[in-house]
Amino acid sequence: MDSFYTGKALLLSFVILTNIGVFGLNIGVNRAFGADLLFSSTVGYNSNPALESKGSQPTLEHLNISDLSPMSTESNTTDNIKSSLFSSHTLLLEDSFTFADKFKVDLSPSVSYQNFWDMADNHRFEFDISILPFGAIKRFNPYLFTKALFYRDSLITADQRDQFSFGAGGEIVLNSRYNLYFEHEWQHISYLEDAPIFFRQQPNLLSNIKSNSNLNQQCSSNMAKGKNSGALNKIYDAKNDINMIFNTRLDIFISPEIQASVGLKYEHLTSSLDAESFWQLTPEIKFSWDFAPKWQFVISAQVERKKYSDIENMVNLECSKVASSVSIRDVNYTNLLNLRVAHYWSENIEIFSNFFIEDGDYPLNKDSYNQKVVECGLSFSF
Repeated sequence: MDSFYTGKALLLSFVILTNIGVFGLNIGVNRAFGADLLFSSTVGYNSNPALESKGSQPTLEHLNISDLSPMSTESNTTDNIKSSLFSSHTLLLEDSFTFADKFKVDLSPSVSYQNFWDMADNHRFEFDISILPFGAIKRFNPYLFTKALFYRDSLITADQRDQFSFGAGGEIVLNSRYNLYFEHEWQHISYLEDAPIFFRQQPNLLSNIKSNSNLNQQCSSNMAKGKNSGALNKIYDAKNDINMIFNTRLDIFISPEIQASVGLKYEHLTSSLDAESFWQLTPEIKFSWDFAPKWQFVISAQVERKKYSDIENMVNLECSKVASSVSIRDVNYTNLLNLRVAHYWSENIEIFSNFFIEDGDYPLNKDSYNQKVVECGLSFSF
């Protein structure tokens, strides 16, 4: 209930801030601080906001547990995956400060609110600081950065988190056609709610566990050994994760109208819940084409390969009723494709349309999921 009122308050603040910006505050901000204010709003359709699996999820029924709560008596097939229309709104403020001609600080706080018409909403607040301590050193531009993210989700409440990160990176201008970027980032992710293992795959299980004390007594008493004891039928303390990321990208300027980039990202996440620790490798490719004056087409694709490092300990096989129907996949792939068409109506107004598709694996019972998102939007900068 608190997150509901918080979300509505954020939406009201968007309206107030946008109206203030349109009717004159942006003029004062630009004159006084040189800040840029950006507001974007979209409407669209999401085929699977909760990333529910295509086949049957590992709910209590599919773990062969006899005393179920009524809400888990049906399997989750593709036909009953919930979809929804949505609207999304973002307010971003960007400002820069320069000291001693070379030391530059960029600030970019933003707030976003997503309203699903048939489901619960989510919202986030982000604050980014980027520091260029030396300016350009010949063809090398180094920088430092720190970020904060506060995410609240009324649909999948276990995904609510506070996230802090810092890192360093740089840009190397190789020649007139090639730019090389690299970046190293350290993240601390603090989840706010207790949840079972892989809560994104088993939202039904979370609510059933909370309402079924007999189930906890049935299996938990037999699964008291080891750090990951309790396996699928247990709610664990809210996670605290440390994620190390190394990212590199090569930009290629093929022609004045066409630009390409290829990138590779490596992540190593260490979770307080050992079974969810993983390393991930993500290659990415992107093309952008200015096919007409004020028009741009962008296509990007990436493949994530995630390897769970301690997944063998996830299910304690002492509980035979659970073990008899659970299979585990320790290497999981996620494929993502994004298409974007944008029209720059004027210097300050952009009209755009996005199509996004995500197809991924889940480790439990070798499930998979699919999500398609189509949206159209308008952004204003002041």
